[in-house]
Amino acid sequence: MRTHLCALAVSRVLVVLAPSAAVAQLQCSNTFEPITAQEWNDGANPGWNIGNTLDATPDETSWGQPRVVNSTITNVKSAGFRGIRIPITHQDHFISGAPDYILDPAWLDRIVEVLSYVTSQGLYALVNSHHDSWWLDPSNTALTADEKEEKYYRMWYQVASRLACQSSKVAFEPLNEPSGQGEDGAGFLLRLHGAFYRAIADAGGHNSKRVLVVGPLGNSWPNMVQYPGYPPDVENPVILSYHFYGPWDFTATAWGRTWWGNDDDKANMESEIAQVRGNFTETPLHIGEMGVGPPSTETAARWKWHDFLCRTAHKYNTSSFLWDAGGSFADDTPWWTWRDLDPTTIRIINTASQGIPNALPDSTTDNQASEAWTSAYLFHHQNETLGDKRLPFLWNGNTLLNVEVTRACNGSQPVTLVEGRDWEVDGNDLVVKEAFVSSVFPRGSNLGKKGSLLLQFDQGADLTLEIFHWAASELGFDSFEVTQENKGQDLWIPIKWNGLNRVATVEAYKSDGVPLRDDWTIWMGPLQRGRLVNGNYEVDLTENRVAIRAEILQSVFDAGLTTNFRFEFHPRQPDVNFANFTITVA
Repeated sequence: MRTHLCALAVSRVLVVLAPSAAVAQLQCSNTFEPITAQEWNDGANPGWNIGNTLDATPDETSWGQPRVVNSTITNVKSAGFRGIRIPITHQDHFISGAPDYILDPAWLDRIVEVLSYVTSQGLYALVNSHHDSWWLDPSNTALTADEKEEKYYRMWYQVASRLACQSSKVAFEPLNEPSGQGEDGAGFLLRLHGAFYRAIADAGGHNSKRVLVVGPLGNSWPNMVQYPGYPPDVENPVILSYHFYGPWDFTATAWGRTWWGNDDDKANMESEIAQVRGNFTETPLHIGEMGVGPPSTETAARWKWHDFLCRTAHKYNTSSFLWDAGGSFADDTPWWTWRDLDPTTIRIINTASQGIPNALPDSTTDNQASEAWTSAYLFHHQNETLGDKRLPFLWNGNTLLNVEVTRACNGSQPVTLVEGRDWEVDGNDLVVKEAFVSSVFPRGSNLGKKGSLLLQFDQGADLTLEIFHWAASELGFDSFEVTQENKGQDLWIPIKWNGLNRVATVEAYKSDGVPLRDDWTIWMGPLQRGRLVNGNYEVDLTENRVAIRAEILQSVFDAGLTTNFRFEFHPRQPDVNFANFTITVA
């Protein structure tokens, strides 16, 4: 604590100096063991982002997440992650304006506190300035370019002063997804990076030897290739960083795209990662954010995406950090209960990041399919005849050794199933035998989750397949009249889940037969025509309700036509697993 107070005192004295002024640098009493950028990159892989916490505005809990506590990081470490990216937004924590731009000491204390949770457990840390990119946007005219550079320098000088004596496992990242376009945007980013380097150097301590992680405009790989964004005379070890969220229609669940994994999908992903490596053959590379966030995506597709991305990143010697904005490891809440992650995804990321092939459930990958199947679940429709269930798999050279069932009843313990009697492998299929199917779906049993299967292999990740007895879920009411008075409000509708509690997508057609939004989707496959984008609708699992957003009510009102909506669920059998809803116009 004495070191921190000393550093803060130094920053208060020196912050009034110009960025180019000579300063007395902080001296550290502890030793520093320098590491190379590649050593940091290898040691931190795979990594995890504490999303929507310290980067939230105006404060840590403003976006609905609890405060980060030590057990958050304990849970992350237990899940297998070795690096933690700490996104931080400083814009609402300045307690003075020009010329000093002083950051609130209590805010700096909080940063040090959260960082200590990471470093005390031996993990690697990446301290990142996050949504400060908003006020640094070249199009934001609240400050001139010179004023932005000055404020940015002073911000990083104070942060780097407080963290100057941290170990070599702590790296700095100047800015997340910097705004700007073309050569002018890249030129301004180069100025900001120059101010960042001067600030950490002026702060002193161990910062001149610290690993730095630097990204291009938007953290997009094409901009990294076209506009290298760091000064050539930097002496610190440097890692280049980009983000990976492609293809956007899948990772954001747009226009009904819930599947991924055909040959073209894989070729496109590998091509992009390979191009970056091909342009930076000797530089450590880092995917600072990646992941498939919305739960609408089909689970097997989501697992395949994470597996292929992490294995491909490993192939091209690139580390990868998962973006998590769902508070999945918050407090002591069992993290698999949160909506954005599941334990199988985490296990897949951990093994794939080491280059280990995973066995994976197969699923629909055809863009022209009229329905979508998946082997990530053991599904049984209420009107389906009992019999063997064949689940196609991608074994990827792995051998299935054991299958356990945990039934959905209080106090249920895992029970090992008997190979040959309860299950068998037949070529590319896992066959779940009728004897077991009949026991888990007895005649007259209630709808919903019946338990889960745990599949264990000779290598790679264990897989958890949930078991569902299902029918189409039901809406609490099926019609609504939009008016001038109510069109600006989200429409919330109660829902009774009769299976997996996820909305796959929502279809919306006006009474004239034209899609309500994006009418060009009529040229897409059957499972995408007329579908909305995730964000046009919402799911609230706590209250068991779904919403049609106000912007969609506005579109219906503006069109002046009755619009028919169809909520579709998993498994995607559009003629069976859906719920209709109609909105008329007053």
